[in-house]
Amino acid sequence: MKPTPWWPRFWAWLIDVIILGIVGWIIFPAFAFDWWHVGANGVLALVYWSVLESEGRQSIGKKALNIKLVAVKGKNATLGAAAASAFGKAFLLPLDMIIGVLARPGKKQRLFNIASDTVVVEKR
Repeated sequence: MKPTPWWPRFWAWLIDVIILGIVGWIIFPAFAFDWWHVGANGVLALVYWSVLESEGRQSIGKKALNIKLVAVKGKNATLGAAAASAFGKAFLLPLDMIIGVLARPGKKQRLFNIASDTVVVEKR
């Protein structure tokens, strides 16, 4: 099981963020930046990625790039593991990336992937 390179993961993330931005703007319309909206959008992203990336499912971005989140042992990621992985993406992505890359260079895991024993792979 070989981890997916960073670029396909980035494009999948970008697709998801655009979709989440549109949905978030519809659900929480705002014309000014404030912390309430940042938090609400973070919770929306956490739920989106947790549900769609658990039990063998894929987020829209991952589906478009034919990649998915799995447990390190190759089984489908549980809802709890997907939620732990999603937390880093939804709230702490820069730190999640930097610490993960520094902690395990070459493994292509973010910090919260390491913590949740998950990895992103090409879907077979």
